[in-house]
Amino acid sequence: MTIPYRGTTRSGTYFITASAYEKQSLFQSDQMAQLFIEVLFHYQRQRRYHLHEFVVMPDHFHLLLSPIFPVTIEEAVQFQPISTAFLPASAARSAPHI
Repeated sequence: MTIPYRGTTRSGTYFITASAYEKQSLFQSDQMAQLFIEVLFHYQRQRRYHLHEFVVMPDHFHLLLSPIFPVTIEEAVQFQPISTAFLPASAARSAPHI
């Protein structure tokens, strides 16, 4: 089934929640949780969005953010998955694929 086009969004504040793949407890380790938080702040420093609040739980997270023009909410959410490119080489070898 095709998702209908809903247009693009630019302004506003959004509550975003997402679970890890297969509800894995990816953020249970301090290292992975801290990495995720660093990624959140990285994109905030790049002025992609304003991060109002966030909560990181072992298998999911909640964000309250506002995209900063010209970034849309769709683009802001795409910045969130943790990429092994942000991991140190030692951690990248043992990190689960997200």
